[in-house]
Amino acid sequence: LRLAAIVALLYYLGARLGLAWTTPPENVALIWPSSGVLLGFLLTTPRRKWPLLVAAVFVVIVAANLVAGNSWPRSLGFGVVNTLESAAAAALVWRLLGHGPRLDVTREVTVFIVGAIVCSNAVTALLGAALVRGTSGASFLRIWLWWWSSDGMGMLIVAPLVLVLRRGDCVRELRRAVSDPATLIAAAAMVVAAVVI
Repeated sequence: LRLAAIVALLYYLGARLGLAWTTPPENVALIWPSSGVLLGFLLTTPRRKWPLLVAAVFVVIVAANLVAGNSWPRSLGFGVVNTLESAAAAALVWRLLGHGPRLDVTREVTVFIVGAIVCSNAVTALLGAALVRGTSGASFLRIWLWWWSSDGMGMLIVAPLVLVLRRGDCVRELRRAVSDPATLIAAAAMVVAAVVI
């Protein structure tokens, strides 16, 4: 229960930060750090505890969106999409690796980036784009690209920090993650996508 409260608090802080960086009229965040918070904790927590973390985060997402002025239906929709996004990404990584990724193993970093950030996030961004399109009339493709890149940036930046901090030996793992070519290429691609959108 303590872990769920910590994750919920960190997710809420990240959500408030992300919601402060939204652009009208769609109100999609430029970066969504919270997706990386939940993904990082799911990847470092036994799977039997995932439902509690996801439920706590769902409540927090809905609350953060209501505080930001979103309607109940839109807030509930964001809650579903955002929790599904990180949970699906974590489940895919666990399915492919059998554990959370180690940042000093290139193959595992590649699975994390390609599986979680690129593929899983791209699919769940379809749901987010449909939600925003349905409630604002914005361009589906534009919103999809925006959602994919903003949540992907949150996952790429925040999840590795959570992984490193939860596993210990922070300096060694962070140094290796930053020097990994796959990490740098993915980071550059996400920055380019964010700028182009």
